[in-house]
Amino acid sequence: MLKKFLLGAASSMLLAGAANAETILVNDGPDFDGAGAIGTSPAPEFSTPGFFGGTVGNTDVSAFDNSVAHRFNTAGMGNITGAILTIVVNEFLGGAGGAGNDRILAGFANAGGGVNTALTNLGNPQALAGGGNTITLDLGALGFLGGINANGFFDVLVTDDTNVDFFSLALVSDVPLPAALPLMASALVGGSIAARRRKAKKA
Repeated sequence: MLKKFLLGAASSMLLAGAANAETILVNDGPDFDGAGAIGTSPAPEFSTPGFFGGTVGNTDVSAFDNSVAHRFNTAGMGNITGAILTIVVNEFLGGAGGAGNDRILAGFANAGGGVNTALTNLGNPQALAGGGNTITLDLGALGFLGGINANGFFDVLVTDDTNVDFFSLALVSDVPLPAALPLMASALVGGSIAARRRKAKKA
């Protein structure tokens, strides 16, 4: 009976796996110091001329025409089951002709072989911030998890008069199968020892 229970529990662990949480932080967190010392490692696809106004620059820079982009690499993190993207901005420059017509573009640049073809316009950052300076986006609710798992990366681009302080991407993933094997082995070994002790007591 105990043996059957342990085998069942071990099988459940293999099927369910374990949850793993990890946050990828770009820049050094909320400091609003305007130093612009830390770049955002944009994917080469973001540098394509004519895709958007301005240039791709660093986070934490107070300037017009300074778009900020980043590719989050998620390969090897297991099956991503949840993802929350946070964008914190320093300021929105200009009126309707400045940050008022900016965009947050997200997705998988060049994933299908065409430059930037798979980026989705999520809306105006100032509107999404709702009067504050923090934008929080549930990438699962927005339908990006399948693409993140298929491609092993996620791209975000903020244009171009919205000054970004930092990005962070909080991920929840299933532990890959090999990582669950030690848990199953421990359960089986512990159960075997317990069964032997019970048998020895009966004898």
